[in-house]
Amino acid sequence: MAVDYTIAVDHSTGKKELIKCLVVAGPQEASLTIYGRTNLGENLVELTATVDSSRVFLNATQANSLGGKLIFSANYYKTLNELHV
Repeated sequence: MAVDYTIAVDHSTGKKELIKCLVVAGPQEASLTIYGRTNLGENLVELTATVDSSRVFLNATQANSLGGKLIFSANYYKTLNELHV
């Protein structure tokens, strides 16, 4: 299964970041490829992808202690052996 994410990060300090990434997952592992990022030299979040009990998780961890919000949209591409997302 593959999922294409568009993620917008908006911190209260006015810093913003837009991330485009692709998560490709199998029953036991996932890979994350970031193919577009507007971060002006400072990553505001760190992204990882994991699989647990055939469920795929995209994890976003703040790179600093600033408050903010995370908005995302996703496009799912199903395969013959579908995972639960």
